[in-house]
Amino acid sequence: MMPEVFEDFFGIFGKKTSDYYDLDRLRIHHKVFLDKGKSYLVSDNLKENLKMFESVEKGASYNLRRYLGECEFVYRAAMKDLVMLDYSDFLQIVNPKVFYYFFRFRLLSNLHSYVSGYFKNKDLQKILEFTTVFLGGSPYNTPAFYSLVSHADFNLGVFYPKGGMYQVVKALVSLCKEYGVNIITDCEVKKLVWLMV
Repeated sequence: MMPEVFEDFFGIFGKKTSDYYDLDRLRIHHKVFLDKGKSYLVSDNLKENLKMFESVEKGASYNLRRYLGECEFVYRAAMKDLVMLDYSDFLQIVNPKVFYYFFRFRLLSNLHSYVSGYFKNKDLQKILEFTTVFLGGSPYNTPAFYSLVSHADFNLGVFYPKGGMYQVVKALVSLCKEYGVNIITDCEVKKLVWLMV
């Protein structure tokens, strides 16, 4: 998910991810298995996903469009004004826009309460709350802000690096070595040192 983040990173060094690995766009993103043998397939086809939602709850296709529209706003704003900030510069953090987003992004409400405001059906709620597995959390303790993952999932697509996820690790190692970074493995970490550059 979110290959543009990797593109931005490699771009800092005048590189592209395709210099190191190739991506395949996945037709099937994931399948959610629920109780009583029910399962739902989330694909790269938004029309199919809308149809599936509508078949479960009347009006859900319209609500999914609304929900994903809001998720897109959060995603774009967060990527532009929060994620890519230089957090070593305190003045960037105390920007009034950051305070506005604190409330706009619903950081004080959880993902479950946010999703259930759009969908009454428990299955549809669980489909959209499934993304919390990527965060190691629960929809009941994960801020609604993380609805942005639904934009990446439903709108931007899911990609697979040819050769496996380890290709991304190998790419990062290669890039580091090109810049003279010495990577030491199989050693115990005794101390972390924060360097301000």
